[in-house]
Amino acid sequence: MSDTKTKERLVSRADLCSMLDVSQETLRKWLKVGKLPTPDVALSRKTILWRLSTLQSAGINLV
Repeated sequence: MSDTKTKERLVSRADLCSMLDVSQETLRKWLKVGKLPTPDVALSRKTILWRLSTLQSAGINLV
């Protein structure tokens, strides 16, 4: 049995900045005020990832 979440696309902070055409500082501010959902994966303070479905559920359409 396969888990669809394990195969789902993950979006990095750098990729998200590029897709939204904003700086990393803007992304940080949006996270702080709740304009972006909490990242799904935090490997370190600098390495955070969102599932594409999490971003889409928050109304952020990247595809």
